[in-house]
Amino acid sequence: MLAILSLQALPQSEVSISKPELGYYSDTLLIMYDIRNCPDDAFFKVKPYITTSGGRVINAMNISGDLGDSIKCGGNKRITWSLAADDLSIN
Repeated sequence: MLAILSLQALPQSEVSISKPELGYYSDTLLIMYDIRNCPDDAFFKVKPYITTSGGRVINAMNISGDLGDSIKCGGNKRITWSLAADDLSIN
């Protein structure tokens, strides 16, 4: 399984986006990232693209956290995906 995080800066600036770190605990995938060096009024669109190793897109339904159209700059951003609730498992 591959998780890719898509971030779009609105407006454009000297933003630093960390490489996402993945953790897996009790059938839950945790995606952690930081967005740094941006103006206080900056917002970001964050959307995970998740695929199988073969490239098939997985439609994550039970996902929550720091994602969507209005994510502010800062550290310790987290996205949590309940694989069990989506009837998936990592093998």
